[in-house]
Amino acid sequence: MRLFGVLDQHLATREFQAGDYSIADIANWCWVRYHEYAEVELDQFPNLIRWRDQIEARPASARGLAVPTMAEPSK
Repeated sequence: MRLFGVLDQHLATREFQAGDYSIADIANWCWVRYHEYAEVELDQFPNLIRWRDQIEARPASARGLAVPTMAEPSK
């Protein structure tokens, strides 16, 4: 919960984590996407929601999410 709050506060004054879109955004977007697994609701983090949705709307993000998982190796 603390990490979500810190990131939300940080994003209150900037569009992306390091000013411009960077690897920091990619790395953190990955775990923020799974907020439900951590049992954290994002409703209380409006800046984080804006940022998450902005990253998700990027064509490269959509392509990355569309990559299928690896199949079981054949025996």
